[in-house]
Amino acid sequence: MGRDLLDVINTPGYVTLIEGDPGIGKTSLALASCARRGKCTYISYAEPEISLKKA
Repeated sequence: MGRDLLDVINTPGYVTLIEGDPGIGKTSLALASCARRGKCTYISYAEPEISLKKA
């Protein structure tokens, strides 16, 4: 029996990183995950890709 995506991202002890283009539902997915679990830590971070490549 397969697990749905919300089951996978709500597995205790794991951190889930969701990335992608604007408007594909990242925030909606994260909020659905929080609602299903009852609590979570939600961190939103946006940084231009070029600044992440500077090291």
